[in-house]
Amino acid sequence: KEANLFLNAFNVQIVEALKQDKQVKINGLGTFKLQAVAPRKSVNVTTGEEILIEGYNKIAFTPEVGVKELVEKLDAPICDSLMGKGGFNGKDDLYTGMIGMHGTKTSNLGVSECDLLIALGARFSDRVIGNPKRFAENAKIVHIDIDAAEINKNIKTDAFIVGDLKQVLTTLNSKVSQKNNAEWVNHIKELKEKYPLKYTETGLSCPYVIEQIDLATEGQAVIST
Repeated sequence: KEANLFLNAFNVQIVEALKQDKQVKINGLGTFKLQAVAPRKSVNVTTGEEILIEGYNKIAFTPEVGVKELVEKLDAPICDSLMGKGGFNGKDDLYTGMIGMHGTKTSNLGVSECDLLIALGARFSDRVIGNPKRFAENAKIVHIDIDAAEINKNIKTDAFIVGDLKQVLTTLNSKVSQKNNAEWVNHIKELKEKYPLKYTETGLSCPYVIEQIDLATEGQAVIST
């Protein structure tokens, strides 16, 4: 029910508040050319066990885009696809790693268990979703993407916005009040402790070398593959 509360507020408030010149498509509501309005103090979006996925357009994922602010306001874990790597601090407590067949068990379990999944620029490739009929089957799904062709292509959504991520998140962050999802976050942290990323520490291995470079440069190394 908390996911439904979020979706209701999401649909209504985006129509009232998105500030941009382009038309924005919102499922179930049609196409709008939206005008900005002053934030209303009465807006109170309630969320529950949510998790965020960030994906394809990672090159635009600077702190100014608003991803970190949304994650912190929702007090929600976040994972990423391969194309989203580098868009969120991998050392943040709320970060759970990649999702999908090459991802972490924590990310995959989190998406399977959450009741609200917010996808930021993610394209839901087959390596991420696996069986589409079983992907996030317990969750309401909100998809934000700049490309309308990606909406409902691989995964059916409960709500979506076609638009520039920075513009959308600027408005959304202004409408979302601070949440406290300690129980859900603690559950995810327990999964991270139970299913950590690890490697054999004998001899030279790729993870060991990359980790040592990261430590030696205090996280400032730029590594391309």
